[in-house]
Amino acid sequence: SFIAKKHDMYYSSVDSLSKYTMSGEQITTYLFFGSVLLNSLISIYTFVYNPRNKNNRLFFYFTLSTVVWLVSLYFSIPSYEGATEEITTTFARFAYGGGIFFSYFLMSFFYYFLFPLQEVTVPFTKYTLRIPTWLRTLFTIEAFTLAIVATFTPLIYQKLVFLPDGGFLDEFGPLFLW
Repeated sequence: SFIAKKHDMYYSSVDSLSKYTMSGEQITTYLFFGSVLLNSLISIYTFVYNPRNKNNRLFFYFTLSTVVWLVSLYFSIPSYEGATEEITTTFARFAYGGGIFFSYFLMSFFYYFLFPLQEVTVPFTKYTLRIPTWLRTLFTIEAFTLAIVATFTPLIYQKLVFLPDGGFLDEFGPLFLW
């Protein structure tokens, strides 16, 4: 009958297309590594364009920390083949440290980009605010210290444990505040 022929034509075309379709994991992986590649190219281009400009350097460091953070996040999730507790724990710690660097460089970039003279005039007043150098230095030391602690010690993230049912469980350290 006509309907049976239409039905067979539809399913034969679906079967022939199925070899060209991607799973959700494949699409996510391609989008993920595409964004990593795009971030890398933009950061390198910006830095090479004018390396002496402080905004370009900070943007380069920000996008570089973004790339490190994204790659660490990808490999900290045990969904890829060959994932072990040790590898995923190492990448999860780098993801925590990378997230701290990401935040620090984002804050620094916006500070120097939005306020090139490093001072802010308070609206409707005559006051000018300026963040002192010692406070910026303190923020820098704090960010780098916290990133080193998060990356190289089990004080924030202890380990990832595989469960018998195929899942996993995160174990956090005493400095993890949540």
